[in-house]
Amino acid sequence: MHVSGDRGEGGGQVLRLSLALSSLFRQELMLSKIRAGRSKPGLRKQHISCVTLVAEYAGMVWEGGKVGDVELTLGVGDDDGCTKEAGVTVADAGGAGSTALMLQSVLPLYTLGGRGKRDLVLKGGTNCAFAPSVEHVRLCLLPILGLMGIVLECELVKRGFSFGEIRITNNGISELKNLELGERNGGIESIQVVACGVGVEEFDVDVEELQGVGVDIDLKVGGGKGKAKAFHCVCVGRLIGGGIMSTDVLLEGKKLDSTSLTEVVVKCVAEMREMAAGGGNVDYRTADQLLVFMALCGGRGIIRVGGKRDEGCKHLETVIEMLQEFVSGVRIEVEEEVEGGGMIIRVDGVGFGGGKKRGREVQEEGEEEEVAS
Repeated sequence: MHVSGDRGEGGGQVLRLSLALSSLFRQELMLSKIRAGRSKPGLRKQHISCVTLVAEYAGMVWEGGKVGDVELTLGVGDDDGCTKEAGVTVADAGGAGSTALMLQSVLPLYTLGGRGKRDLVLKGGTNCAFAPSVEHVRLCLLPILGLMGIVLECELVKRGFSFGEIRITNNGISELKNLELGERNGGIESIQVVACGVGVEEFDVDVEELQGVGVDIDLKVGGGKGKAKAFHCVCVGRLIGGGIMSTDVLLEGKKLDSTSLTEVVVKCVAEMREMAAGGGNVDYRTADQLLVFMALCGGRGIIRVGGKRDEGCKHLETVIEMLQEFVSGVRIEVEEEVEGGGMIIRVDGVGFGGGKKRGREVQEEGEEEEVAS
C-alpha cells in the first residue's frame, strides 16, 4: 500500500486507517507526506503510539517513526504478532494523546484478525479535544458494533484529560452482519449525559431544565490539582429504531462556574435533540469508524448519517475514498439528503474473514497492481 498523507483533510485519520488496513491485510505500508494538512506536519508522539501498538499487535516492523517524520514504512514481520488466547497488550500515548484514536488504528485487526481474546490497555487522554471521548466509545461506538455481532467491552480504569487509562475486552463475534440503519429514526428513546471536569467546583443541574424525555443524568465533576481547568460534557442519545448519536462540548482554560457549566449541559442536550430531529441514526464522528467494518462485512449495509457537518464529515469523506481505493470489491454509494443536512450511505461489503487477503495488493494471481495516491 502506497498512501500519501496529504489526501482528504491531510490529518491523522489517513495514518490511522492506513495502519488499520495494512495490518489487517498484512500488506507492506509506505506512507508519505504524513499530516501534510496540519500546521505542524509529520508524526507527533500520539501518532507514534498508534504505530507502535499496531506493529506489536500485528507482528510487523517499521522504519521512520520519530517525532516530525513525514514518511513511514511498515513491513510484514516474521511472526503473526499477538496470537495468544489470553493476555494483555499495553500501549501508552503519553500524556494527552487520545486513547480512542489509538483504538481506531488497531480495532479492525483486534476484532476481525482472529487474534484471540486478548485485552487492550490504552493509556493517555480519555477526554481530549478533537477526538472521541471514552464515553463515545463506551456508550455509542461499541453498542453499534454490537449490532454487527462484534462484542466488546470498554472499562474506564482512570479518567484523565491526560494520563488516563481504558481497558478493552474482546468477547468475540457472535454472527458478523452488516448494519441496517437506513430508515429515519423514530425519535429519541433516551438521553444519557456524562459531565466531568478537573479544577471546577461541584454543581447541580436542574433536570427540569432538560425537559425530560427519558433523560438520564450521570454527573462526575471535581478533583484535579493545579491551575488548569477543564470540563467535558458528553451527550448520547439512543434512538427509536436502533440508532445511537453522540455530541459533546469541551471547555479548557476558561472561567468555569456552576452557572456556566449548567448552561453547557443544557445546550449539549438541546443539540442532541436537534441532531435526532434531522432523522439520522448515527453521527458523522461515529460513521467514519463504522464504514470500515461495513466494508469488511458481507452483504449490503446502510446507515443514515445526521448531525453537525464538522471535522467528522471531512474524516468520513476521507474514509470513503480510501476504502474504495484499498479494499478490493467494496462498493460505497452516498446519497445526499436535503432534510436535516444528512446523508444515506450504502455499502456492499467484501465478506472479509481472518487471513483472507482483500487489499488491492494483488489483483489477480501473479499480477501486481500498483496503488498510489
